[in-house]
Amino acid sequence: MKSLVESNHFSIDMNDKNKPYGYRWNQQAVVFTANSLSIQESLILQINRSGLYD
Repeated sequence: MKSLVESNHFSIDMNDKNKPYGYRWNQQAVVFTANSLSIQESLILQINRSGLYD
């Protein structure tokens, strides 16, 4: 998660005052919902999710 925050590709805020660190979407972040994904994006997301849990 820290690398995602540092990459600036996503609008994610990190609270590093205490461990475990807290993360949240920045208030200016574009809303992300599964309903807005195309069929191809949904398939890629599902493939990635299945790879993470195997």
